Amino acid sequence: MEKETRNKIKDVVLKSRKLLEVDIAQQLEGYYGLRADGRHLDVKRLTHLTYRERQKREALLAAIDKGKKSGHPRTPDSYRFYIKEAAFTYLNRLAALRCLEVRGLIAESLIRREGYSNLPQGLFDLNEVCGEVCQAQADGGYARYLKLMFDEVGEEIKILFNTEDEYSLLFPSPTCLAELVRLLTEDIPEDAWAENEIIGWIYQYFNIEEKEKVRRAGRPKTPDNVAVINQFYTPAWIVRFLVQNTLGRLWLEMKPDSPLSDELDYLVLRKDEEFPERPKKEPTEIRLLDPAVGSGHFLLYAFDLFARIYEEEGYPYEEIPNLILEHNLYGIDIDLRATQLAQLALYLKAKS
Repeated sequence: MEKETRNKIKDVVLKSRKLLEVDIAQQLEGYYGLRADGRHLDVKRLTHLTYRERQKREALLAAIDKGKKSGHPRTPDSYRFYIKEAAFTYLNRLAALRCLEVRGLIAESLIRREGYSNLPQGLFDLNEVCGEVCQAQADGGYARYLKLMFDEVGEEIKILFNTEDEYSLLFPSPTCLAELVRLLTEDIPEDAWAENEIIGWIYQYFNIEEKEKVRRAGRPKTPDNVAVINQFYTPAWIVRFLVQNTLGRLWLEMKPDSPLSDELDYLVLRKDEEFPERPKKEPTEIRLLDPAVGSGHFLLYAFDLFARIYEEEGYPYEEIPNLILEHNLYGIDIDLRATQLAQLALYLKAKS
């Protein structure tokens, strides 16, 4: 990906994070009376809240308190932690929909076209089915439509689109949502969304300013800070080098006459070295684990290598993506958001 495109992604991610965090903070304090300093308004004074919204307020308090258990003992810290996680959740979901729509895997949900009355195709279709319900909403039913899309896609990518989790309690306001969609659809080139690596750049840029603050403060003091300071987007050549000299080498030890030997351009052999013989296994028996998976950069390349191995062994082409996801690839990370994005990246790879 060109540096100019990466800079545009960085600019959009930082603007989107600020936009979401301000919006969520305003909802927490301005509507639900939950303040960063812990001096929350008495719920009896919040006469505008419905019974359901009072229940939601209690759920928000519980979610903020949960941040204390994640290494954020002071109320302002746990408050900020909740806002950051909620902001990242919605940015990731909208970015995921953008990735899916440019690949033709879902109806267009963010981009607006003249042929659909300048609406996203999916929202236009929803209006065709239940126009009165949509028009009764201040935003023309857009938030409702996106929630339906989150649930639909969530049937296959549950961890990222789980709308029942605590970070989904608040939804971006119409003004915030409109600007977010504009940033994602107008300020980042459409062809960039078709590249798998965009997921990794979004993950890295979201915390880039925070990373500098943590670094200047010295030794990381919380698990969250450990995750932030150790986020690096690994260059493609390093990924190829490490995967080819592990998975690639393993396969050649099992099958020395494999045509893959001519394709592994980063495989390193010492002078006069010969591959040791290794008992042959079926591709479904081979496991690859990335113990610091990040956004799944290593697993994406390993996916391609596994696909070649399956093809070489004569497996039906249309079965290979499912076989790889079911049997071969594993990832662990201290950061839940990283595993969500890695899962999304693999999902996009398999569906494509």
